[in-house]
Amino acid sequence: MDHDFIKSPLISEREPSEFLLRKIMDRVALEKQRQLSRRKLFIFSSAFGLCLILIIPVLQSFISEISYSGFGEYLRLAIYDSSIISSYGHEWILSILESLPALSLAGLLLISASLLISLKNILANAKKFNQLSHLNIN
Repeated sequence: MDHDFIKSPLISEREPSEFLLRKIMDRVALEKQRQLSRRKLFIFSSAFGLCLILIIPVLQSFISEISYSGFGEYLRLAIYDSSIISSYGHEWILSILESLPALSLAGLLLISASLLISLKNILANAKKFNQLSHLNIN
């Protein structure tokens, strides 16, 4: 720490060196980056937790609407009796599309995409935070 101060010939007190301000500013910038990374990590972790909570009722709604709409019956028809599908393929495709629970499917896709995006950002910010934590400015 003594090398951060130099003695002035006119003043008997020690004065800070010219690099001390740069070191202080670098340290403040590093701490701001750490704080920002920590905030992002908290926000994306909260979003991930919320998506995990929301995916259960959305998935239950999707499953119940599939069974109610007859979508599953049309899919079973494709597996067990493919000759009907080869004969009436166009009508079968239209029936599948009409019975598809679009709103529940959209909700499920939205929650799933949010879950994956949050997870991606959590991993990226955790890596950045870890790198910033090991960085030390002397």
